[in-house]
Amino acid sequence: MKAFASALAVLSFCFGACASIAPTSSDFQFVVGGTVRDSEGQAIPDVTVRLELKDTAFKGTEMVKDGVVTTDAAGSFAFGYSVRQRNTEFELIFQKAGYVERVVSGSAPPAARFMVTLVRN
Repeated sequence: MKAFASALAVLSFCFGACASIAPTSSDFQFVVGGTVRDSEGQAIPDVTVRLELKDTAFKGTEMVKDGVVTTDAAGSFAFGYSVRQRNTEFELIFQKAGYVERVVSGSAPPAARFMVTLVRN
């Protein structure tokens, strides 16, 4: 009987701990995106954009702290996650050979949209 009670206690703890990290219906949509252009206003494709979150977010049921995307032909990029609280702080790091790296900070939700200009080396 003691073994059953111990197993039940461990199982209850796991459910409680696991539930605290799983996405919930009260989470907020975290959407950050924008466009990257050069100093002449031309879109820059293939820029590596790295997102570093100051808190945990969720992509489906997977916990994430960062993400990486590449801008498309129009210079656009986007990240979409779920977060537990409003004003989740983040940094975006923009990198492409031939350009000076740029770091932009922000918080979301609500959604954040950026128009970023990269300068050639």
